[in-house]
Amino acid sequence: MSHGFRSNVWDPIMIVAQITALQCYFYFCLAVWLSIAGYICEFDMTLAHVFDYHIIGRTTEGWITVAVFAVNALVGAVGLWIVISRAKQCLDFTMTLFAIHLIMCCVYGGIPHSATWWIMNVVSLVVMVSLGEYLCLRSELAAIPVTGSTSGKT
Repeated sequence: MSHGFRSNVWDPIMIVAQITALQCYFYFCLAVWLSIAGYICEFDMTLAHVFDYHIIGRTTEGWITVAVFAVNALVGAVGLWIVISRAKQCLDFTMTLFAIHLIMCCVYGGIPHSATWWIMNVVSLVVMVSLGEYLCLRSELAAIPVTGSTSGKT
């Protein structure tokens, strides 16, 4: 049975693979940005910078971490464009990514009680979804070149 281009076939293996790929991409990029920031600002990057809400916004190091999360949201949007490629799925996959991140943060350091942590993550989510949808829409709506013969008649 043949399915048309971009058909809505539910493929749970593909969905799990996309979620996994996006999550790995998100954390890899976050680790790279945090490592660069740590090197420049002379602090040691640890898992706490990624998963512990106590660090966020309390010190200069904490505010640098907030800035890194903001930059990573922009890079995450590119990941949505590469891995997901569908504007209408950007919100679903980004919400899943941040829900998994919340669970991992709760396991690592407890339920976040910091308003700064919540604001940082909600703003990151909104930026990632908005830019991801924009990038995907640009690809989806790109003009499809149609080649054909013209008879030369006016």
